[in-house]
Amino acid sequence: MQVTIGPRTWQSLPSDIYRVLLREVVEQEGRYGKVYVLGFEIVSEKFKGCRLNGWLNKHQSGHGGRLWACVKALTGKDHSPGSKIDLELLKGKECFIRVEQKNGGNNAVREYIPLGELEDLEQCRGDGKLQHSPRN
Repeated sequence: MQVTIGPRTWQSLPSDIYRVLLREVVEQEGRYGKVYVLGFEIVSEKFKGCRLNGWLNKHQSGHGGRLWACVKALTGKDHSPGSKIDLELLKGKECFIRVEQKNGGNNAVREYIPLGELEDLEQCRGDGKLQHSPRN
């Protein structure tokens, strides 16, 4: 079977913080068990409309884990252990994500940030203060 390798169909994003909308949630089997693939779309700035995925292992759902942080960022609420969350209901919600550009141009979502924790992203850019420091 022959295939023709075409041009790259994805765009590598610079390391930065982006405001995103959750478009889709898909559960699939990963190398180490179930994973959730979160399909985000950038809703502001010059990369508006670009899409990227965040991958979360199902076992990272504990309080303080990455899945918990993502749910907290999308809902704006701290959910206690035992809380049941329907990920489908999070579609259409927004948050900020911190994206890191890895070697080879691939992107990785490193942090999920609630909208209220970054009041003015453009002001942060202007000040050169893109390191996120959660409020207490």
